[in-house]
Amino acid sequence: MPDGPLPSFDVRADFWSLRFVDERCESYAVRKNVAMPYVASTDRGVMATVYVDGGYGYAATGDTSAAGLASALERAAHWARATARLALVDSRALPYAAPRGEFASPSFSDRFPSRREWYDLLHEESNGAGCDPRIIDWEAGVEVRVSVDVVAELWSKLMVNCAYNAISALAQASYGEMVELAPIRELQRTVVGEVVAVAAASGVELPLAAAVAAMERIAPAMPAQLSSTAQDVARRKPSEIDHLNGFVVRRGRELGIATPANQALHALVKLVESRHARA
Repeated sequence: MPDGPLPSFDVRADFWSLRFVDERCESYAVRKNVAMPYVASTDRGVMATVYVDGGYGYAATGDTSAAGLASALERAAHWARATARLALVDSRALPYAAPRGEFASPSFSDRFPSRREWYDLLHEESNGAGCDPRIIDWEAGVEVRVSVDVVAELWSKLMVNCAYNAISALAQASYGEMVELAPIRELQRTVVGEVVAVAAASGVELPLAAAVAAMERIAPAMPAQLSSTAQDVARRKPSEIDHLNGFVVRRGRELGIATPANQALHALVKLVESRHARA
């Protein structure tokens, strides 16, 4: 995706990387049983990440020329040095992303719904949402992202789910309730750090500061939300925890990366499920 061959860069840092993104977003919505116009947008650019002096910095740019890439790396390096003493995690202790890595999602081979099928599904959801005369407005919508860097998107989603789902399930607490407590926020950051480390060892770069920021945006956006794992546990149904924190634990074990926070959360949810199975 760079404009021409990727040049060499003289970056004085412990580690640096460029993540190229070429993503198309398609939005569908049905409001009050009326289909809304289809909306499409494109996001094309680069995320530069730099580790230096124990700090980490990142910068984004839509300029994929050699000069644009060099400028992004320079800004990321400046940010890393300026914030090194305030970093939550010393970047020198983090594993560096492997030059290459593979991760296959079971859904990669699935057929993608057509535009008509998306609208049919949303019409069905909209019809069910307007089920009470006291509801005066409602909308069913979905945002579909088609990304060249889909593996990083999958890891980002996994990271958020690992930080929220198990804690919400164990406490039967909403996202807003969870983040009111400083120890829970610190635990979430630890979970994110472990996922970032395992992703890096798998060849997928998730900038730590950006990952923490993305995770922290979820609770303010959905303060009343209970995780799907919490809902499964409340119904005494098996949850997807083996594919969330459990996956991070297994992958970390394969790569020699310790994941104690994810391991504890996974084990505790499994304990609750085992008690339900025996009841």
